[in-house]
Amino acid sequence: MVWASSSRIAEMKETGDPTTLAPEICVEVMSESNDWEEMEEKADLYRKAGAEEVWIVDGEEKVHFIAEEEMEGSEIAPGFPRSV
Repeated sequence: MVWASSSRIAEMKETGDPTTLAPEICVEVMSESNDWEEMEEKADLYRKAGAEEVWIVDGEEKVHFIAEEEMEGSEIAPGFPRSV
């Protein structure tokens, strides 16, 4: 799942099809087969592609907000809950 502003969508279109620019927010939902090492690698790839935040929802439905490092909450969507 992702979220992109209209200006980011326009920027993404300019990079080609498929785009090489990530949306502002990328969300990963962990399954039983995922581990934290894999999730950290995915978060790193999204960030390198331009994502400002990566949200990881763990098996206990807790949301982990990651930018340069893990944050207490989203800076882009400050009211988003820490659990879903």
